[in-house]
Amino acid sequence: MNLEQLKAQHPWPDVKPDMAFDDHGWFLPGNQKMLQKYIKPSFNLIFEVGSWLGKSTRFMMDLAPNATVVCVDTWSAEDELINLTEAERTKTAYAQFLANHWEQRHRIVPVRGNALEQLEYLKQYNLKPDLIYFDAEKDTGPLYKQLVDAVKTYPDTIICGDDYAFNNPLTNTPTVRMAVDAAARTMQLRIIPFQNAWVYTSD
Repeated sequence: MNLEQLKAQHPWPDVKPDMAFDDHGWFLPGNQKMLQKYIKPSFNLIFEVGSWLGKSTRFMMDLAPNATVVCVDTWSAEDELINLTEAERTKTAYAQFLANHWEQRHRIVPVRGNALEQLEYLKQYNLKPDLIYFDAEKDTGPLYKQLVDAVKTYPDTIICGDDYAFNNPLTNTPTVRMAVDAAARTMQLRIIPFQNAWVYTSD
């Protein structure tokens, strides 16, 4: 199986959702700096695990103008919400994502669902992403599993992500950093932090 078959399984609607552009999202300078350093214009394929309304999606597409981005998201992540405005956005988040990227729809494959399950699902397509950007799971255990599996499945791919400085307000622990650090130890990788972002390296 290949990328064209994946696109066929996740088609865009025939008609653009009737929604104005919404640039809402969380995308800090450190994340931008990290992606600018590691994404090359020659990249052909990027996996983004956690896309929300596409702020980072668009940034990556600009850096790699010929790349297709496979966007994995539930587009209903209540645990990301911090106020009523965002809660309201969740009701139409998927449609808003499609509307935001209607002109770039030939370059985006929206894969809707749980990150752990969808990453496993994507394996059957035998794709070779140039980079995987993790920005979804905040719980240490599930994220650790995703990261270790990604490094094993895509050994030549740049693995990076967001929320390295995230602190879970319920437990007051850096759950994302704990997962990133633990996976690095397991896979004998080094972490390069970029403020709130991070990237693995074998150097």
